[in-house]
Amino acid sequence: MSAKTKDPLFLAMGGLAIIATSIWAVLQQSQVEKFQASVVPPNSGTPHEAAAVVVTAPESKTWAAAIPQSAGEKWLYDVFTPPKIYYNTRNKQFTVIVPSFNPEEQKTTPVPLPEEFGVELVKVEQPLYRLQLVGYVGEGPSARGTFENQLTKEIIFAKTGKKIPELNLEIVQFAAERRRVQMEGGTSIVETVAGATVKDTQTGAEVVLDSKVRKLDGPIVVTLKLTDGSEKIAKSGDTFVVGDYSYALAEVVLDPPSVTVTKTGVGLDSPEKKVLVIAQNSPDSSAQTKSTPPQEAPVSAFPGF
Repeated sequence: MSAKTKDPLFLAMGGLAIIATSIWAVLQQSQVEKFQASVVPPNSGTPHEAAAVVVTAPESKTWAAAIPQSAGEKWLYDVFTPPKIYYNTRNKQFTVIVPSFNPEEQKTTPVPLPEEFGVELVKVEQPLYRLQLVGYVGEGPSARGTFENQLTKEIIFAKTGKKIPELNLEIVQFAAERRRVQMEGGTSIVETVAGATVKDTQTGAEVVLDSKVRKLDGPIVVTLKLTDGSEKIAKSGDTFVVGDYSYALAEVVLDPPSVTVTKTGVGLDSPEKKVLVIAQNSPDSSAQTKSTPPQEAPVSAFPGF
C-alpha cells in the first residue's frame, strides 16, 4: 500500500475519534444536570433561642501570712512577695529587707541600699631605694657591681667613683670580698660579700647597699579602691575626699597589711573609724609585697664569681 493510500485512512480514523468524544461529552453534561436540585433545610417551626450559661465560682481561699524562717525574723518568704536580698561584695554578707504587703507603700517609699564604707584596701607596700645592688662581677680591686636603676630598670655595671647623674647619685665605695659569714647553729662559711656606699649628690646623704638585701626608702604607702572603681595611693597622715565624705589615714601596718581610716561627712552623726584589711579573694591578698623585713635580692647575676 502506498503512502498516498494511508493518508485518507488516517483522516477517517481521526474524524471518528472526534465525533465519539463529542457524543461522550454531551452524555456527561446531561448526567451532571440531574444533580442540580435545590436543597431545603429542615424547619421545626419554632425560632432558635440562646440558652443561658451558668458559671459557679469556686470558693475563694486566702494565702497564709508569711512566717519568719529559721535564719531570723527578717527572713520572710511569701509566694508572690519574696524579700529583697542584697549581697555586699566588700564584707561578704547578705542584707535582707522585709517585703511590704502594701502596693502603694512600695510605690512611694524608696528602699535604701546597705551603706558601704566607701574605700577598700588593695595593697600595702614600701618603695625601694632608687638604686639597688643586685650582683657583682669578680673579686677584690677589679670587681664591679651590678646595679639596677629602679626608675628605668636599666642594669649598670660600675665600681668606685661611678656617677649616675639621672639619679643624682655617686658610688663612693664598692667592694666584693671573700669573708667568713656566721650561720645559724654556730657554723660559719666563707663566701663573697658585695656591698656599696652611694651618696646623694644634692643632699650629701649616704646609703649602704647590699647585694643580698633590697634597700627600702620612704614611707609605707597604701593602694585604696574607691566606690567608682578607681584607685588612690596614699600614706599615713593623708586626707582625701570622695563625694560627700572625707577620709583620713592614720596607722599603716606593712605586715600583716592594714590601715586605720576615719570617715567623716554628710549624714554621719560622728566620725566612723575602721581598720581596713585586704579581702581574702583579692589578688594582692596572696601576693603581698613583703618589704619589712627587707626582701632578699636575687642571687648574683653572675654565679660562680
